[in-house]
Amino acid sequence: MSRELSIDDRQPWERASLDAAEDLETEYQPTYETSVLDRVVLVPAHLWRWAAVSVALVAAFLLRFPALDRWPLDVTGANVAQTAHQLIRGETGSSNLVGMPFAVEWTALFLFIGGSADSVARIAFAVAGLAAVALFLALSGWIGARTAAAASVLAALSPTLIANSRQLSGGALVTTLTLIVIAAAVRVSEGRHVGWAAVSGAAAALLVLSHPLGLPALLLGVLAVLLAQRDSRSWTRDASLIGVIAFVASYVVSSTALLTRPGSLSASTAELFERLSADYLSEIGTRFYMPAFNLILNEPLLLVFAIVALVTSTPRSLVRGAGIWSVASLLFASLFAADSAVGYAIAVLPLVALAGIGAVHVVERLPWARLRQGAALLYTIAVLLM
Repeated sequence: MSRELSIDDRQPWERASLDAAEDLETEYQPTYETSVLDRVVLVPAHLWRWAAVSVALVAAFLLRFPALDRWPLDVTGANVAQTAHQLIRGETGSSNLVGMPFAVEWTALFLFIGGSADSVARIAFAVAGLAAVALFLALSGWIGARTAAAASVLAALSPTLIANSRQLSGGALVTTLTLIVIAAAVRVSEGRHVGWAAVSGAAAALLVLSHPLGLPALLLGVLAVLLAQRDSRSWTRDASLIGVIAFVASYVVSSTALLTRPGSLSASTAELFERLSADYLSEIGTRFYMPAFNLILNEPLLLVFAIVALVTSTPRSLVRGAGIWSVASLLFASLFAADSAVGYAIAVLPLVALAGIGAVHVVERLPWARLRQGAALLYTIAVLLM
């Protein structure tokens, strides 16, 4: 039986032949230079998140600010603008402040700065809508940084939130202040500085005074805070006291137009609850299908990502909390605010957070390396153009 000989056991002429062959192979072996395009560039995850947020803010601006005066004001918007104009001119106007004192004061602030044009009043609510897109990042302590960035992108593209940002109905303020209440309260629950309790209390008062549906939106926000809390004992007695004081002080200051109209405290409060009862609570069940129809027609992307989150995403406690908040908001909108754009916004707001969880799940599992290849690239472009 033959066996393989080692190099030392071979004849001298065999060793010379092998050495010559190796030298020839080395001499004629081709060399390749790596180009810059072939190198792998590692980008930190936080840079991708900030890039996504930057894109979201730019998209939100482009979808909310151009051609704000294209459509005429509705009755509520016209009343808000007129009352705000009377307020900055010191004229005697309605003492009830349309039942939306903070919406009137927010509009008056922009009219005071930019003039009395109709478009200036609209800019006030477009700014509030843009702030809501950025404020989803403040929920990162609850839903996570990646989910918060994804939610910002989805909020920027949401037709329902865009429509509320282009109206003077108060919907943009309701969504923005709800996010502030939740974000600040979650920070208190995490043991942060008790000053966040003051922020949460003040935002809660302004939320109630932004629209008749502000009070139900606040109750739904409190539900979200309870679902987000990891330790209920983090709300100490001092934090609770500070929150209550901030709520009362902000309510009194805002409902009286910065203490310039003391009689508006009772008049605006009475108007707010009268509108809440007459326009919403008394219409229970009327056209209950409209909020769901709005989701199907205008928010299919949110629905798809929300279903992905409910079926596949983790952690389950986060999905369960966002899901309960979404279902409760949709039920309220269906029963009491079926014909209101603000009610649609209340239903969409938690769905954005839930859809953000599903969007992160999908993005993390996409084969990004294959998207540069022919068919995959074409499919990706086709989806983006839908």
